[in-house]
Amino acid sequence: MLCLVSNNPFGNWRNPGRSTRRSRTKGENRRSRFGGGNALHDELGADPRHDCCILFGLFNWASNLWNRLSSSRRRANEVREVRCRLAEQPDCGVASPAEVRIARRLRTLREEMSAQVGVVEACKHCVRPRSPAWPGGHCCSGNTQDRFTGCELGALKLSGTTPRDLRPPRSAHAGCAFRSPQGCSLKVAHRPFLCVSYLCGELRSELEKRGDGPSITRLKAELHREFDRFVETRNNRIASTEFNALEASLSSNPDRRIGRPLTRP
Repeated sequence: MLCLVSNNPFGNWRNPGRSTRRSRTKGENRRSRFGGGNALHDELGADPRHDCCILFGLFNWASNLWNRLSSSRRRANEVREVRCRLAEQPDCGVASPAEVRIARRLRTLREEMSAQVGVVEACKHCVRPRSPAWPGGHCCSGNTQDRFTGCELGALKLSGTTPRDLRPPRSAHAGCAFRSPQGCSLKVAHRPFLCVSYLCGELRSELEKRGDGPSITRLKAELHREFDRFVETRNNRIASTEFNALEASLSSNPDRRIGRPLTRP
């Protein structure tokens, strides 16, 4: 009972009569072993709030490190998936000549439109709410896979884009895997049609004030028409290939024929 009512909270509860000199000596040795030993360290170390600040700082450091590692892993997975999907797209030997011709035309139009838009101010501070780390590129904050659809990747591959051309930045990951605080890490020739042709309200207003609005609008309309032609041509080839495969399968298995002749799409 004496140990429970002792006035010395740092005493040895197993032996209340024992001196606490040994415990303090251990503490002093521990502090000196880790670089303490001066008066300032002893004064700060005696304050429990200092220990809490140290733990809080270590927690923040570990949390930031984990966020960077998980962000890098997530970006690496997205880039790897986009590259694999690009490699799976049909090449010039499988795609129709019309697809190849339209895909190359799309690449030329993307480069022309990007050159006409040039350097603008609207894209540098469009993020809402304002962010010092990411001031611009709000339209690039979406999902990577939503930008790189099958048709986009098909057009990119037929126009000459390879998986090695899809290089991500070394900045933090926020939105698209190829987004950085300085802009897109991809060359214009390797960017999706959607990324080049999209014009937000602020950007359109700036282009109108600059006097380039009408010409860029016409170029954007042509870019949309060519992309729609590519999608239609691509879908017709896929449908024809599937029809030929189905027709060949039914020809080799007469019992599976249906009661009416097949019609080519």
